[in-house]
Order: sequence, then structure tokens, then C-alpha cells
Amino acid sequence: MTVNKLYKELGKLIANGDGRKLVEVHKATFHHPLESDGCVIIPLESIGIDTFNIIDDNGGHAENKDGSERLRTSCVLYGGNTDE
Repeated sequence: MTVNKLYKELGKLIANGDGRKLVEVHKATFHHPLESDGCVIIPLESIGIDTFNIIDDNGGHAENKDGSERLRTSCVLYGGNTDE
């Protein structure tokens, strides 16, 4: 993704009222065949607003006081690995 495309995509999110959302990285979507050879710079493929479960200190899903799962909506950065 180019800087211009990233700027355009972020502008859309800001225009939709998502400018104050946290930015998160979906690590499992970032993969490069040469990682085992030391490749550590991996391209960004897309961004979007996504809602996901919060993990608690024990590795389980965090819960609200009423017992429902805690969720977070953030701007998420995605790599090109769609196996996830």
C-alpha cells in the first residue's frame, strides 16, 4: 500500500467518524515467504474498522459486569495472509 492510498483510506475513516478509534495490527495476516531468512519488513495490504473480543489476563475472553463479552472496535491493519 502506498502512502497516498493509506492517506485516502484513513481520510475515509475519519470522514465516517472513526478518527478517534485505536489502531491495532492483525499480526496473523502478516506473512512473507522470506521471514525465515530474516525478512522483517512486510507490506500492509488493507485497513478497516473491525470489532473483536478483548482477551483478559488469563488468556480467556474478558467479560463485562453483566457477563457479556467485552468487545473493542478499532482501526485494524491487515497484511496479505488470508489463511487466518
